[in-house]
Amino acid sequence: MAADTPVAGATPYHADGGPVGVLLLHGFSSVPGSLYGPARALADAGYSVSAPLLPGHGSTLEALQASSWREWRTCVETHFEALRATCRSVAVLGHSMGGALGASLAASTEVAALVLINPQLIRPTEAADLVEAAIARGEVLGPPIGGDIKKGGGRPPTMSHTPLLALRTLFDALPDLTAALPLVTTPTLLLSSRIDHVVAPLNGDALIDVAPHVQRVWLEESYHVATVDHDAERINAYVLEFLAKEINA
Repeated sequence: MAADTPVAGATPYHADGGPVGVLLLHGFSSVPGSLYGPARALADAGYSVSAPLLPGHGSTLEALQASSWREWRTCVETHFEALRATCRSVAVLGHSMGGALGASLAASTEVAALVLINPQLIRPTEAADLVEAAIARGEVLGPPIGGDIKKGGGRPPTMSHTPLLALRTLFDALPDLTAALPLVTTPTLLLSSRIDHVVAPLNGDALIDVAPHVQRVWLEESYHVATVDHDAERINAYVLEFLAKEINA
């Protein structure tokens, strides 16, 4: 397996604040650094903030290859309960796979508010088939998927390759998540990049079709990793306005 080095931004972010907590969840093969912007904006606004590093991420390809959706989902529950133990209410913000994890949590647990940024909510049939075919050929690594930004300045923090066995566990979990989307009744802010080369915007359509309280905002100047792209400051403002309205009003 190709070598890898620790990813910049792999350090979890935590800030003690007021009685409202926000759990921030990064995407597959990404790290908390992709969410430092909104995490700091939330902390500055007085929220208690937790942005954990999901199991297997941020260090070696072998570690990520050996991790799975079940482990990531358990990690999310653990950190959510830790916030809920000290906060009167907890919101969740998730990007990409983090959006899938956040939606899964909101479908089964009382979440005060939900923010989804380019979430992966349905099984991408073509990509999943390509992953299965590659694994059948004995391939275990694919090209990186976390560098989709519109502005220049280098690739966002992500792993150097995509461990396919771990990615398959995400794809395998998505049909059950899609079926559970009608159970997502919490107020939800959906931020969708108009052009996304990793997760098609139709994933957001799937949520809007079945969930009753979804507000969608289109991001016109960012690709998939919008939290570090041209719309980053707009995202922070949208999130703060939404949470103030839905939780702190």
